[in-house]
Amino acid sequence: MLPDDIVIEVFLKSPNEDVFLTLDGQVGFSLKMNDIVRVKKSPCKTNLFIPCEKDYFHILRTKLKWGER
Repeated sequence: MLPDDIVIEVFLKSPNEDVFLTLDGQVGFSLKMNDIVRVKKSPCKTNLFIPCEKDYFHILRTKLKWGER
């Protein structure tokens, strides 16, 4: 468990890698050398709606096509 006030920073140090940042399933974008991604707790709260007929792993299997050939 991390403290609520911590800030996580990820630095891209490699000039030779193709790295894309994708947040919450949205269209990703390319990161370049020396880019910094900072993650911290939001002051805003949200309520999540979870449909009863599908569980988390069912959704993952469907979206990621797990078990399909």
